[in-house]
Parts: sequence; C-alpha cells; structure tokens
Amino acid sequence: MNTLEKSEKQEAQALRLLLLAGARKNEILKARWEYVHLDLHMISVPISKSGKTRYIFLSDAARDILSSLKSRGKSPWVFPGRKPSKPLSDIFAYWKEVRNELNLADVRIHDLRHTFASFLVNAGHTLYEAQKMLGHADPRTTMRYAHLGQRALVTAAETVSRLLESKKSAEAPSEAQS
Repeated sequence: MNTLEKSEKQEAQALRLLLLAGARKNEILKARWEYVHLDLHMISVPISKSGKTRYIFLSDAARDILSSLKSRGKSPWVFPGRKPSKPLSDIFAYWKEVRNELNLADVRIHDLRHTFASFLVNAGHTLYEAQKMLGHADPRTTMRYAHLGQRALVTAAETVSRLLESKKSAEAPSEAQS
C-alpha cells in the first residue's frame, strides 16, 4: 500500500480505492461524481454486474482518497481518462509496474477484491457482511473470495476449547458440595 500512497498518479489512487472498498475495477473506473456520497460513506453503482443498484461502502481512508482527487468539480468522472469526456479506461500498465516493483507478478487487479474479503473475514466479520460489502447475490461466491487464514482458524478452534472448558467447570461439583 505504501507504493500506491506515495504516487500522485490517479491510477495509484484507483488501485488504493479498489483495495479499500472491495469494489470491481469497472465500478471504480467508471464511477461518476454524481454517485459519490461522501456524507453517507458510499458510492452508488446504478447498474452493477447483477443489473441492480449496488452500494459500495467507504471507510474514512477511502473517503480521504476521493476528497483529494483533482477531478472533483472538473469532470463528471471520478477518474477521468485522457479525454475528459471519458473515464480512465485501464490501469493495467501501471498495475504491472507496481506488481513488478513489489514482486507480485501473479497478482491480478481482481485479486484486490479477494484480499478485501479475506481481510474482512479474518478480522472476525461474518461471511454475510462480506457478501453485502462485495455485492454478491450468492453467498457461495463470497465463500470463494474470502480465504480464512491459519490464525483465524486456530482462534476458532480455541473458542470451542474455551467453551468446552467453561462448560466442564460449570458442571463440576464445587468443593463446598463435597
């Protein structure tokens, strides 16, 4: 993330926003200022992949990125292209530079969405929350995106151990009864 934060390029800001919001590439690249609602912490996507309106919820860090963009008030597009009348069409060339710099040759832009989902679930958020954040209609899709890390799974195992131990302690006769 530091590499992206240091860059002034709008491609870097778009990539940061993708990582912070879990949005699809085109949802960010084709975003229009009229659909950005900083006061509500969201971007609305009138026609999403599912054909329905979708809402991308924004953290304070994501809102800060949007607030700092130079296109605000100058273009209808959050990320304008070379022609101001069109959105930025592709960020792959810049992404390729970043990947090479960070030795992440096999990481795709769409993998940032998977990373977002995995961070959510590993931090203790439910798959249902991740599903809503990603705009998935089918929870099975979210399950493919959200990869649980070893730490989260060990923590889950420890939860069961603590619950069983507390149950065992509650069922054991107290010394006063013996």
